[in-house]
Amino acid sequence: MKNLVIDARMIEKTGHGIALYVEGVARSLKEGELNLLNQTLLSILGISLAELKITFLISSSCPSDSIVRSFSTHVVDAPVFSVKEWLVIPKVLDELKADLFFNPSFTSFPYLSVPYVQTVHDLNHLYFGKALHKIYYQTLLKKSVHHAVKIFTVSEVMKEDLIKWSGLSPDRFLVTYNRIDKPIKVSEAQVEQTLLRFGVQRKKFFLAIDSLKTHKNISFLKTQNEEWKNALQKISNGDSYPIKLVSAVSNEDLSVLYHECAAFLFPSVYEGFGRPPVEAALSGTMVIASDIPVHREAKTWLTTSNPEAGARITLLKV
Repeated sequence: MKNLVIDARMIEKTGHGIALYVEGVARSLKEGELNLLNQTLLSILGISLAELKITFLISSSCPSDSIVRSFSTHVVDAPVFSVKEWLVIPKVLDELKADLFFNPSFTSFPYLSVPYVQTVHDLNHLYFGKALHKIYYQTLLKKSVHHAVKIFTVSEVMKEDLIKWSGLSPDRFLVTYNRIDKPIKVSEAQVEQTLLRFGVQRKKFFLAIDSLKTHKNISFLKTQNEEWKNALQKISNGDSYPIKLVSAVSNEDLSVLYHECAAFLFPSVYEGFGRPPVEAALSGTMVIASDIPVHREAKTWLTTSNPEAGARITLLKV
């Protein structure tokens, strides 16, 4: 047996893109799915799935119903992106006798004594972050990427971006799309309670995820862009529906809001993959998203596996 240790400390009660990514990895491992990511991990270790021991590093606030709780777990008292983790994580990996560490986020360590793979989801902070973010990316993250056995990323667009940024050869990178499962099923009573709590009426509101991050471009929704305005008018049959902005909501609430909104709006100018539009389309909802390369890739990918869902995504310029 060889021990694969996966960092899942970012999994909290509210939804988070990287947390959902990690839970998707956990679910595929639980189901014994030999997808490209899992096959790569096994190839690095030189073993079969039956010979693999998996341990997830979690925080004390990891929800009890998270899929990672069905594996062996180790609680780590060191927040993600803290100086403390630089001291604690290497010791934990040694204690667990890890054969391979899977680091699924941007957090980077000055030193690790075990080989590791890393997922880089995007370079958002390099382009839109503050000075300290850019220094972090150009120093610690770049060094971490250079020393990783393999670098996973979430789209072909992102892979090309990473190759240019890192200077590494294309064979160091592997594109593995986010695993996005079927929408969470909730009772009719829960649906009604959620709509009441958020102050919206079924199919009479537009939904968007609120964010202070510049690249999410939420302020665009306040403009009178004719193309977007006409698209919304068509969906609402000429009625004026409010745009409901939400943030830090539970996965259950987000699933309800996706399904019950008239359309989901996503005007982001930069993404590594663009998970929310795909989730919303799979919920049966119309989606209007920004026409950027990665959203074109995500729409094409979705259309291949689910043509009806892919057709629900309309891409417009911002």
